[in-house]
Amino acid sequence: MLPQTENRLVVLHAGALRHPLRECARLFLKVYPEVNIRLEADGSVTCARRLLAGEKADVVALADPMLFDRVLVPRLVRR
Repeated sequence: MLPQTENRLVVLHAGALRHPLRECARLFLKVYPEVNIRLEADGSVTCARRLLAGEKADVVALADPMLFDRVLVPRLVRR
């Protein structure tokens, strides 16, 4: 589902995933050119902390999948 606010898609991701996510964004924009994608890279732990602090993101991609279970489930992530 695409975001409803100004056709913007915010992707918060681990810096280690920067290259594959840039490629995903490039391919996504071929299908949905009207969407403004904002890629925000940080460390996985920092990304999790940003979310816990209330920051919003449409997509979250962390390099350490254990952070989802240890930090984000069930507060912010549903299984």
